[in-house]
Amino acid sequence: GVGATRARSPLLPRILYRLLLGDIFADKAAGEAIVRASSLEWTIAYPVLLTDGPRTGRYRAGETLALHGMPKIARADVADFLLSELAARAFVRKGVVLSN
Repeated sequence: GVGATRARSPLLPRILYRLLLGDIFADKAAGEAIVRASSLEWTIAYPVLLTDGPRTGRYRAGETLALHGMPKIARADVADFLLSELAARAFVRKGVVLSN
């Protein structure tokens, strides 16, 4: 729920994050603006609530995803996506939302 993804985040997480993590999210948005303005080949991953579960390989990735409630994803699945994206290059110079 930072930058362009904020408006598409579910209501409850959006409220909680703004109240509890407002300063951190402001810093994150500023950093993302720098990355987006660069000439680098970048991909910004926006995982939903992270868990310590095992890698399942069953997750959704997209520039926009329909999210409801408190969606979650295992850190291992985020790592799986990031490693796969190095070869696939489907989201170069794009932000990608990750969720189960």
